[in-house]
Amino acid sequence: ESERGFIAGMQTATPAGKVHVVHHDRSRESILNALRRLLRSAQRPTALFVAQPVVYLSVLSLLAQQRLRIPHDLSVLCRDADPVFRYLDPQPSHYTFSPEKFARRMAPLVLRTLHTREKNPEAIRCTPTYVPGDTLLNISETKPIR
Repeated sequence: ESERGFIAGMQTATPAGKVHVVHHDRSRESILNALRRLLRSAQRPTALFVAQPVVYLSVLSLLAQQRLRIPHDLSVLCRDADPVFRYLDPQPSHYTFSPEKFARRMAPLVLRTLHTREKNPEAIRCTPTYVPGDTLLNISETKPIR
């Protein structure tokens, strides 16, 4: 669902732009090989949207080895938050959600399901909050977006 939402959002925001979703098996080698292929491609990406912080760290590591600067050479956005992000420079742009807000929305649903034995409870959606960092480049101004 996350992938479908990302693709739909990108196609709406940048109809002329190309969106490529790269799959890997979550191993370090698979992540790095996928990124190397992207960086060698004729149409090298201008930005990466990674799902997990561990993948973000692998991306960060390889880009540093390739002497590519975030965000000047490549923008990087992470879907998920991680406490380690506070210690990185540049600070990663990412999304976060409130566990408290999620729990408040989830508790009544869990209780109702327990009491009624409902088989298919409604879905709960929690909209994440964008946390500006220093890893996205504003192309029109060539400076990091905050």
